[in-house]
This record gives sequence, structure tokens and C-alpha cells, in this order.
Amino acid sequence: MADPTKQKQSILFASSKYGFTALKSKAEAWCVKFLELNTDTAIDHLLYADANSLSLLKKSPVLMKEVMQEVFEKLETLKRKYDG
Repeated sequence: MADPTKQKQSILFASSKYGFTALKSKAEAWCVKFLELNTDTAIDHLLYADANSLSLLKKSPVLMKEVMQEVFEKLETLKRKYDG
């Protein structure tokens, strides 16, 4: 079975390269909807989005919300560790 991540990247790349904007928009929306994020992968997703002109993915509120939530949780943990 094919890797869905590789498939989505292939579809995004091909649709961008050949100017299939409707397909690119649908593929990008699908990526945003099913994106699994954490602080370790967020930068990779943002760099991929930037390199491929994926404005929806770059501006995704899901991306920013989840990443910032994890960052704040880690900061709180560090603060408690060093304050206590």
C-alpha cells in the first residue's frame, strides 16, 4: 500500500507544477484537515508549505494553534521545574 503522505506530496507537487489550481487547492485543504502536528514536525510542514507556495497550509489555524499549545505546555513545565 502506498504511503498517503507521499501521495499527497506528489499530488501537490504535480498540481503546482502543471498549474492545476483547483486540484492543488483541494489537495492542500485535505492536508490541512488531516495534518498531524507536533513541535517536532511543525517546522518541516511550514518549510514544505513555503517551498511549494501552499498558502492555506502556511496560514492554517490548526497548525498554529497546536504548535503554540505544545510550546506553552513545555514552557510551563520548564517554569515549574526551575521555580520549584
